[in-house]
Amino acid sequence: MIEFNEGTQIPIDVPLSRHEIIAAAVEKDYPRDTGFAAAFSTGLIALIRGLGELFFGGSGSAEQTEIDEVDEADEVDEADEVDEVDEADEVDEAMECQIAEIIDEVFSKDVVEKWPAMEAKERQAYIEEYYNKLAVAMGLEPTEFIVDDLNPGYQPGVSDSYILGGHCERSDGSDYIVLDKRLYEDPGNLLQLISTTTHETRHQYQFDVVKNPEKYADILPQRTIDSFIWNWDTYFNMSMYGPEMYYYQPLEVDAESFAQNVLSEYDKMINGN
Repeated sequence: MIEFNEGTQIPIDVPLSRHEIIAAAVEKDYPRDTGFAAAFSTGLIALIRGLGELFFGGSGSAEQTEIDEVDEADEVDEADEVDEVDEADEVDEAMECQIAEIIDEVFSKDVVEKWPAMEAKERQAYIEEYYNKLAVAMGLEPTEFIVDDLNPGYQPGVSDSYILGGHCERSDGSDYIVLDKRLYEDPGNLLQLISTTTHETRHQYQFDVVKNPEKYADILPQRTIDSFIWNWDTYFNMSMYGPEMYYYQPLEVDAESFAQNVLSEYDKMINGN
């Protein structure tokens, strides 16, 4: 999965964020565990129910009785789903708090003060330390962590889209995380480095869910697992489908929400907000 900026021609020396993208997703009522797929299915159910009321409402017919029974069953299922989502959210919240503590540990006040004077290789070592601890906190085996030029020929203010990093699957089924080298070269990108690393590691977590769904059967709602599997096979690439389909697909909403929630927890921890 490749992480892009918003395509707003913001110079790369300004840390990038997607708070507005996630806010828009929340306003559109796309839950972070299922994205627009759940919103679509919910809308479809509402449409079917509306048609039932139109054709059978108040008639006392057998068809209406069946609809009432289905409604009651749906209410039970929806209550169960809410419980499952609440439990999954509690797991994520605990994980997010733990990761915020890891950020505070790796990027101590002393490290942050020295960050501008560090060489890119030294900054890379700290990010890799963070990634290794982050992966373990998420129940993952650290994978290969690569630094590369993901934007050859990039010119700030000229190119609309900038690739920050990605989580990629090889043809042999192995995976790796890659970040653009420019994120290390500019000391002003520390927050973006942490955010992008967290975002891509969440994609690694999703990859593990897709490959080992049985491992997460007692952790995640089944619809979350199903949405990850579906979206992994039907991924909306930015260049082909455009920014809205890219940002609002379940895998991206989940990864970005998770990264932003981690940074929010970190902000609360150090600033008391």
